[in-house]
Amino acid sequence: MQKKNFIQKLLRELSYRSKEGYPILSKKEHIEIISDILTEWGLSEIQTELLKNLTEGPDDEKYTHVGQGFYVKKGEEKKPDAQKFTKDDNGKYNVVSNDEYEKQKNSAGEEGGPTNNPNAKPKQDTTQDGEQSGVGTEQPQQEPPKGTSLQTPETQARYKKEKEAVDKLNREENRTYSKEDKKVISSFESKIVETQDFLTSEQYQLVTEALERIRDLYDENSSEELRAESAQWIIDNMKFSTNENGRKAYFNVLGGNRKIISGTQGTNSSENLVNKIKQYGEVKEFNAKGIKDKLAAAAKPDLGKENEASPKKHPKVKEFFQKNPILSRVKESMWGFFAVMDENGNPKMPSNEHSQEYLQQSFNNPALNRTIETSKELVKNGELDPKFVSALEEHQKRQRDLIEKYTAPNEELAKEIDESYNKMMTDLHIADSDAAGAVMKQLAENRLYETMLARGEEVYLPSNGSFPAGDVIHRGSTTGVSLISVKFGKSGRTYGCPANAKAIQSIHPDPNKREMTGQYLGEKDHLLVLKDDLYKGNTKEETIAKTKEFVLRSLAEIELSNIFTTAELNEYSTLVAEYTEIIENLKEELKSVNFPNQAKYWEEFNKRLAQSEKDYSAKMGKIMTEDKIAALIGKNNVGNAKSSRSGNVPVEVALCMINDANSIRTSDGFGLSHNKQYYDTKGEPHFVTDKGNNDPNSYSITYRTKRTAGRAGGGPQYSYTGDGDTADYELDDSGNSYDSETGESVD
Repeated sequence: MQKKNFIQKLLRELSYRSKEGYPILSKKEHIEIISDILTEWGLSEIQTELLKNLTEGPDDEKYTHVGQGFYVKKGEEKKPDAQKFTKDDNGKYNVVSNDEYEKQKNSAGEEGGPTNNPNAKPKQDTTQDGEQSGVGTEQPQQEPPKGTSLQTPETQARYKKEKEAVDKLNREENRTYSKEDKKVISSFESKIVETQDFLTSEQYQLVTEALERIRDLYDENSSEELRAESAQWIIDNMKFSTNENGRKAYFNVLGGNRKIISGTQGTNSSENLVNKIKQYGEVKEFNAKGIKDKLAAAAKPDLGKENEASPKKHPKVKEFFQKNPILSRVKESMWGFFAVMDENGNPKMPSNEHSQEYLQQSFNNPALNRTIETSKELVKNGELDPKFVSALEEHQKRQRDLIEKYTAPNEELAKEIDESYNKMMTDLHIADSDAAGAVMKQLAENRLYETMLARGEEVYLPSNGSFPAGDVIHRGSTTGVSLISVKFGKSGRTYGCPANAKAIQSIHPDPNKREMTGQYLGEKDHLLVLKDDLYKGNTKEETIAKTKEFVLRSLAEIELSNIFTTAELNEYSTLVAEYTEIIENLKEELKSVNFPNQAKYWEEFNKRLAQSEKDYSAKMGKIMTEDKIAALIGKNNVGNAKSSRSGNVPVEVALCMINDANSIRTSDGFGLSHNKQYYDTKGEPHFVTDKGNNDPNSYSITYRTKRTAGRAGGGPQYSYTGDGDTADYELDDSGNSYDSETGESVD
């Protein structure tokens, strides 16, 4: 039964690794895979006999092997003149002439090797005392012979290896697990099978060994010493760590595949493994968000303080912003961009008349150097794959070579810059797909900027880190100035960093619509996220009346007046008024509580609001049907506003939707263009720029209305897709992913 279990395990592993997904023992490729598996398991010594047993065909029982690849029919082993056969790759036996057989036999005998004579006796070696040692027989020996002539390092090593192989095989055949532990191991095996196609051969070997070590941990027959050794091996070689609550098990050596056995949310099995390993060694906490934040901060575009061209110092820059209908919408305190300076410290403008210098400046940007240094520190701490650093350094070298090879403007130069970024994007994604998002969101802006410079276009990078909506400023020869928002995605999604509606609305063509949105529920002057003055009165009755007026005015402007019946609008406005009072009363209530920090305040705020939120969301969900939401903000955004499970719609979301529908439809695309850099479903990188439009369905609109310990809300989020596609996940400025429906962090 034990041997049967071992064979089952071997064939299961073969199934995992083969393209077909099941064993085909007549196939040469599958035999080679078995050979590799046995070698990895340290059992290469038994593979010849094992493969022979596994691959015997239906005729094998009729023949006996007599050495050197020759066979005779069973029962004729002792006949000197018995007909000899060879076996081909398909298992077919073929007759061999006596001359050929004799030739092979004599050749083997002359070389001192084994003969083909089926009647020949095995050669016996003797010791110096003349005793037979038994070496040369076909029986494996578990202990080295006592003859001094055979006690060489090579033979000692061979016998040691044989013993280790036998011990390992015996251990594998004699493993015992509890019912619960067997489920844990089985869950890990399943997850590895599901994701093995995303691993390199080196990574797969590591994971295979890790799985063996995990089996040692859970095996009831393992000694405490073996468990401790296996736990430490996993910690050291897999760079094992966990998250804050200990539910996720990370193999950090796998980079972006670190969550291979615990998945995105963690499982009971991964939590069990973390606790098991903690019994024998120190398990560090892996702060995925912290790592992304460090990389994002390092990679943020920065061409140096000395290269900032501000309107206060440079009249040409002030004129550039003042005279443009789109740039002039931006608050003057945020005006400015990076520029190449002349000998007098003035910006060289326009940039397309100095393309080579601007390009040289960008290639030498401090941000890339900071990112490389930050990545090296993370590698040193075992938190990042060294290949991540290599991808950045190789890109930097390619850039330096390009500036020597070409003079801008040059279309070929633009093409090679693009290809270098594609290569870096792919290499970073392979090294660590999670960390890649944090870096590429920032470097993607440089990519757009540099390719446009190489083509001879007038383009600038804003110098203010809070510059709203646009990541790149572009002035075309006929189209005037436009702001370009840059987004980066992965794994076939065209999502990017969704911008706060507050920031995008700040450049709305209508000045009266630029300051209408806040960022979280309960915020001062924005109790329901939207600006209080828009809908709130001094009493409940005033709020009901003012809410009705706001809704009717907003919808009439975009010709959607008929969405609500009179009864529905009355109920809608009443819910808004009552919920506003609840928020006001709760804030008043909490004034008497002494909180150690803001995080604790908002934790208690959300806790006390929970039941009211549930009740009012359910009531609002009955009014805000899918058809109404689709009419307001587009069919693609229904799932972002209305829970697919409960059908609930938060009151503050229902209120914001009215303003979002009006704001987008009257915006003329906010004067923005949108550059998307992403991977398609085949893993190919793409680079596309589209002009924004007035259709809410062309945006992924999501709502982050809660202030928590980790995030200060954000309010409505706009991410332009252009094709109406909504994303499962969204990426923030630091490369952190969030579930589009729930807003929950996905680290």
